[in-house]
Amino acid sequence: MLAAGAASGATPVSGPETAGPERAGPSARQEALVEGERDQLPIELYRRERVRFDRIRTTGLPASYEARQAFWRALLEASDRWIARWPEREFAWRDRLQALAELSEVAPGLVEQAADGALAAMREDDGIRFLGDDTRLRIARAYVRHGVRLGEVRPLLRAALATRSDDRARTAALRVESALAIAEQDIEALRSLLIRLRRGIAAPGLSAAERAGRERDYRLAAAWLSRFAGRTDAVVEQLQRAFDVRPVYRKRPGARDAIQPQNEELHAQGRRLWTWSGRAPEAWDAWVGERRGFQVTASRGADSK
Repeated sequence: MLAAGAASGATPVSGPETAGPERAGPSARQEALVEGERDQLPIELYRRERVRFDRIRTTGLPASYEARQAFWRALLEASDRWIARWPEREFAWRDRLQALAELSEVAPGLVEQAADGALAAMREDDGIRFLGDDTRLRIARAYVRHGVRLGEVRPLLRAALATRSDDRARTAALRVESALAIAEQDIEALRSLLIRLRRGIAAPGLSAAERAGRERDYRLAAAWLSRFAGRTDAVVEQLQRAFDVRPVYRKRPGARDAIQPQNEELHAQGRRLWTWSGRAPEAWDAWVGERRGFQVTASRGADSK
């Protein structure tokens, strides 16, 4: 749930754009870089226990919203064991934070507990460095997703970017910041973010899917700004542009068919904005089904918020 005054329901916050079926992030073997030989045994045990989740991520997460939620719920439950065994290790908290950021409904206390535990573990500095996103970025995503401690999000993002500030990290942080501005209905912040989002579309070296994803994010943020300003026609125009430019991913050999989750969020948020503009939800569903022959099924969890 969002904090009081938020526009509607939980605010989905997506991770980095991926080309191909949705990848929930690097596998444990890819993302954990152990510096030196000090105390490597816990991370190796953790890698072996996490292998079944890595296998699913490698082949692509399930196509349906419900099945993906079940995956994240299972990962959340598995993280109970890892945290019980290694409460002072940062790696033990990272999957829990990611699962909390992806699940549509969790108790706010779980988010706060995981954030506090992860930050305490980071202060221990066990010598392990991660090739994936900064743990504080995961905390910020979980906070915005569930409307928890929103006042701490921007400091967390600044701290995360002080550690890693490449284009991928900046883009992920910008998505979180955009979701925060939408949750807080902060018109001035959204206007400022739109300038940065627009600039990111023109960044050199992007793949076609990455560039399309960035323009989709820009158009969706513009639609929310129009919503808060009461400009109904502009909301619909920006939604249509967002859907026209969204990336459409091809199925890789051996991978499951899957809707890329950032696009599912576009559909869920778009449907709410479309309905607010006075149009029937059924008209949105029909219009979506015509776009590039790619039918996006509304996710019950996202649309019900």
